[in-house]
Amino acid sequence: MGRIQGVVLISGANRGVGLELTRALLASDHVTRVYAGCRNIEKAENLRTLQDPHKKLRIVDLDVSKDWSIKNVVESVTKESGQINVLVNNAAILEKDHKAGIPDGDRGVWLRHFDINIVSHAMMIQECLPLLRKSIAHDQPATVINISGRKGSIELCPGTERVHGNYAYMCSKTALNHLTRILSIEHSDILTVSMCPGWNRTDMGGAEGMKDPSETAPVLLSTVDSMTIPEHSGKFWDRKGRPIPY
Repeated sequence: MGRIQGVVLISGANRGVGLELTRALLASDHVTRVYAGCRNIEKAENLRTLQDPHKKLRIVDLDVSKDWSIKNVVESVTKESGQINVLVNNAAILEKDHKAGIPDGDRGVWLRHFDINIVSHAMMIQECLPLLRKSIAHDQPATVINISGRKGSIELCPGTERVHGNYAYMCSKTALNHLTRILSIEHSDILTVSMCPGWNRTDMGGAEGMKDPSETAPVLLSTVDSMTIPEHSGKFWDRKGRPIPY
């Protein structure tokens, strides 16, 4: 059995890559429970229509920008499952029509990107850490998957044409990659990786995306499933397990 097993908590699960990751997790024979977080349960029709013959799915009200919301979800997971094997930090924003660059940047827009794309992930990990450690105590693997993006690579800094001049998005993903690295050192018994799903046809990626998230998600999960801490933790990978420079 690989890394993708047991109890999984995923944020931003109601659309795009998050929805397809949830679908793939439900289809896994080794996953027993999937807590799929979304900001508004009333608008989670996409999640409710997923095939779930084994009743693994729990749709949870999760606004990662609110500490109380994160705590409520973790409390629910604790009561029902008692541990987390896999945390998928997928929630993110890319505001295409707002001022997130230079010289026309707006402080509030910059702060929103950093709040959702990095600070909220840190808070998710902080609150989930005791439950991840419960998995380790039960001789099971614990894994943190931070969904990042190639635009966060300093070495590959590609310009801004495909992110609509959104410096804030790119910088927030760079910070997320650094968080991945730090956690892999400070918590060396947890596999912590940054994963780039590629440019997908989603609300965030747009209709021009080169990949379909329904194809991306199972490949990405299969890649992480075979990863090991010594070889892969603290690093940045594409969906097929090819290294991406920080």
